[in-house]
Amino acid sequence: MPLLKELLLDLGQESCSEKGILTAAQMKEIFKLGLLGVRQTKRLSPPSTQQIWEPKSWRLLHQNLKTSRLKASPALQKMCEQVARMSEDAPSGKPSAKNANLVASKRKVEVNGDDLTATTPKKSKRKKVTM
Repeated sequence: MPLLKELLLDLGQESCSEKGILTAAQMKEIFKLGLLGVRQTKRLSPPSTQQIWEPKSWRLLHQNLKTSRLKASPALQKMCEQVARMSEDAPSGKPSAKNANLVASKRKVEVNGDDLTATTPKKSKRKKVTM
């Protein structure tokens, strides 16, 4: 992964220069590959993600994108920022409180004594229309 990171950063830096030959669409594909690499690193060895992907390097590339020939593409800037953010986020072993609340609020639970039962909505009866 460190070699992949170095190659992606080098390609990004070269493309920011005036002699860069990659288009915005090609750069977008490079950033997609970078995002996949960060995700895989997080999955396989979460503690070393920040060390391998070096978020400071990606932030520097982000600053270069803002002033380069590719500055007209906000999507590239956002994707580069996303790689930097993902590489510095600390992994969490448990779901966040927001996700836990979403799961808990999906069903209404009614407490009847000791047992918990999920309430089901009553079906409305259809009336026949006679003419």
